[in-house]
Amino acid sequence: MPIRMPPQLLAEARQLQAAYPQQVHFLLGNHEHAHLGGPRLAKFHADEAAHLERQYASGGFAPIRRWLAGWPLAAVAPARASPSPTPRRTRRSPALVTSMTWR
Repeated sequence: MPIRMPPQLLAEARQLQAAYPQQVHFLLGNHEHAHLGGPRLAKFHADEAAHLERQYASGGFAPIRRWLAGWPLAAVAPARASPSPTPRRTRRSPALVTSMTWR
């Protein structure tokens, strides 16, 4: 499988969310926040956000920035469907997870 570069990954993520708007959701994390005026990160590059934005044509990142600006910072899910680092005694059904809706 070829390695996907961030612009391609973001395009695929947007397509997935558009195709399944009630099941696919993203949360604003520190990397996304950096594109919206938050603190800039420097792990592999001096400015991770600037490095990604330079991979787009002039003005090409603006639609991505608008998309990121709509991401929530937090989400609440029923306890029975929330991920847990330790196994729970209840069984999670795939139908339960796919039937969750975003409000």
